[in-house]
Amino acid sequence: MRSKYFPMFLVDFYFVIIKNSKRHKKYAYEIFDKLLSECILLSLDIEENIDFSFFDIDQIKVRGYRKRYLIELGCSEKYSDMNSNKMDNWNLHTLSGKGINSNKLKLCVINNSITIRDVVGYSL
Repeated sequence: MRSKYFPMFLVDFYFVIIKNSKRHKKYAYEIFDKLLSECILLSLDIEENIDFSFFDIDQIKVRGYRKRYLIELGCSEKYSDMNSNKMDNWNLHTLSGKGINSNKLKLCVINNSITIRDVVGYSL
């Protein structure tokens, strides 16, 4: 999908299939449900320009995906600047190649539960 030699009509066809496939949607919901049940959230005590930068490059945007594919895969024009390769503030990551000290990480716990489902459910 990123190569200038890859036929874009195949990418277009793939997105049409997954958008209209009930089987694909069911599988995606199953994966999401598993994620909610088995994954955790971490609270990060990170500092700007030391651990992350608001001006860092978004590794997905620079790969050359078409704007409509980014939107289809979950990026929102309401929250993301689709015309900029700069990292969106809601989607920051730590600086590439730089580790984070473990004392800057805390496990999110709600009512003795660490699953994303319970932590996010509590906040809703």
